[in-house]
Amino acid sequence: MDSLGAPPLKVHNIHLTDRDNRINHHTAQIKIPVTGSETGGYLYTSSIQDPETNRWSLNQAVLKLRDGHVIDLLNPPPPAATDLTGGLDTGRWH
Repeated sequence: MDSLGAPPLKVHNIHLTDRDNRINHHTAQIKIPVTGSETGGYLYTSSIQDPETNRWSLNQAVLKLRDGHVIDLLNPPPPAATDLTGGLDTGRWH
């Protein structure tokens, strides 16, 4: 969310006529317009309904920014290698 300049994050009206929005009895794919103080983009979500419990589960939440960056919110990238060595004494490594 830092990429957007959030908080604050503004969620705008969903355009139900947008072809990226598909909803039926068991699946929902919704494109949500969002903006922050620095940029904006779309949050693409995909959910499925469990037929036994009638509960919805979020499968996908991907933020696509105007500048082309794509951020998978459910599967973020691992921390950078430099972050993994924090606090370790690597001076004695050969």
